[in-house]
Amino acid sequence: MKQGRGQKTFLESIMEGDRMKISASEIMKCRKQALIFEISVERGWDSYKFIRRWMNSEVRSCLDHEDPAFSSQSRYYLLEVFEEDNRMESGETYDIDMMHWIGYLYSYWHYAHEVTSKEILAMITPEDILKNYDVLHTQSNKYTLDWIYERVNRIYRQESNNLIR
Repeated sequence: MKQGRGQKTFLESIMEGDRMKISASEIMKCRKQALIFEISVERGWDSYKFIRRWMNSEVRSCLDHEDPAFSSQSRYYLLEVFEEDNRMESGETYDIDMMHWIGYLYSYWHYAHEVTSKEILAMITPEDILKNYDVLHTQSNKYTLDWIYERVNRIYRQESNNLIR
């Protein structure tokens, strides 16, 4: 990511536009995604694959862009449409509480910072977040997102320094 003098990085521009207060309808959408992530565990789907496929799916993209045909649908309908394009296999599942939390966090992140699901996955892996679940899930969403951005910025600075050398 090339940056000219005086230009903000992608992450700086996100933080500057940080809304952090989301509407009641957006909170309901966060809860819906959290429950979708729970259902994936109940169905025995491989959590690692599910998170990546869901976050990169057309369904999630439609939700990111507030497509009314998707935003108003039940979680079961959204999963049905998702399954039409994504054959999910059984596999190792994460703890249902972890999946609920990260599903909610990802959706909250989208609404609070206006970034797409694909951009979220490009910044930090779910595994890197979930390694710190024990501490992060007890914190506010703002604290958790600040923690994530701090790590992402540190990685970005290290990569930039390595390119300069």
